[in-house]
Amino acid sequence: MTVHYDSVTPYRLFKRGTTYWVRFSIRGQGQIIKSLGTRDEREAAKLAFEFYAQAVHNDKLGIKAKPKSFNECLDSYLRYQRKQMENGIISEKKFKNLYGITNRYIREFFEKESVTHITSTKVDRYWDWRNVYWTEGPGRDIKTIPYVRDGKTITRPVSQRSRKPPSGSTKADEAMALRSFFTWLRREGFINEVIEVNSQPIKPNPRPSFTWEEYGRLNIVATRRAVGDEFLHPRVRRDRLRLRAYVELMAFTGMRPPEAANLLWKDILHFKPNIDSSSDDARLACGKRIRLQVHGKDKNRTIVPMPEVYWSIQHLWDLCREELGRNPLPTESPFINSRGNVQRSFRNGLDALLEEAGLLYDYTGAKRSAYSLRHFFATQMIIAKVPFYALAHNMGTSPKMLQEFYVDATSEQLAEQLQPEWKMYASELAVRISDDD
Repeated sequence: MTVHYDSVTPYRLFKRGTTYWVRFSIRGQGQIIKSLGTRDEREAAKLAFEFYAQAVHNDKLGIKAKPKSFNECLDSYLRYQRKQMENGIISEKKFKNLYGITNRYIREFFEKESVTHITSTKVDRYWDWRNVYWTEGPGRDIKTIPYVRDGKTITRPVSQRSRKPPSGSTKADEAMALRSFFTWLRREGFINEVIEVNSQPIKPNPRPSFTWEEYGRLNIVATRRAVGDEFLHPRVRRDRLRLRAYVELMAFTGMRPPEAANLLWKDILHFKPNIDSSSDDARLACGKRIRLQVHGKDKNRTIVPMPEVYWSIQHLWDLCREELGRNPLPTESPFINSRGNVQRSFRNGLDALLEEAGLLYDYTGAKRSAYSLRHFFATQMIIAKVPFYALAHNMGTSPKMLQEFYVDATSEQLAEQLQPEWKMYASELAVRISDDD
């Protein structure tokens, strides 16, 4: 039974069951009802006054009086971001990334907190928790992760490779998501304080590259594996020829693997297959005109490749014709394999090739991957004295990132640039010594 108490105060104290409650209204926020959690009428009257006074004070500061749980606020924020995606303000990929970060890690850590009680110190503790999530924390015992695909909930196993601290770039993404959420909370009036989210710097961790000699060895082994065995099954031969062409394409363009996976024949501009000429000059001339329009990382750009890319593209064209029995269509991928599917990843084949060539790991023990071919491209361009700005623009990165992540030129490779004047000075010194004699 609910018992009401008449009062001249701007709030009403009443009893519901055995405990007291308070009810009042604030313009723009509607009616606010809160349990005072006590059976004592005098204590209830005191608590009701304090809660009302605090609510009025918060309203003047722009803070909502209606208490909301962290989960309610996060759900509202994600609905807001979904609306942003539907209106074309943010991309679907960005929304999915934001949703994945907030719904797994941020929700799990903060869900028992009131949004008004979150502090910068609490956020600092989040990083300590996050760093050991998959090794010592809650994720240690998680075997599978559920996700939704085409309206169906399915699961994927958590691999052993995933059980490690998050990378610098992952933590930077999560820091950005936290800032976005806290900014939204403040704008919507749920909090008034500015919550500091310490930046999570990305530690430079360049992937291993190849020297020119190592790349030459890789190409020789790739060729031998594809054509050196006359008893090799035709399907396996085509797969290995495709891998060799992929390696050359990546080395002469500097593409990212995801950009190569999205490549279509219509994205390869000015390529003329089967040039009727025995002269390599004609093919190189065509290679100089080739441009690649690549798509990845939510951005598009046009790549100016090395002219030698002509041969790898021609090889891919021939392989597509062999697989399809016709010329490939502009909307088809250059990487149609022997099973009629688009081969988007060459990881397993490339690992086998690198291992056979003795190049799977560099001298520091770091494992090479398809990204190492992008680093090889950058290194050779820097050795060739291509300006940093032009190279960064062509590779879809910044000069700073190029310096921190892609420069892998050894002192020996840059020997000529490191000795621009000393030979002249030495000659002048020899003349002076001769004159003194």
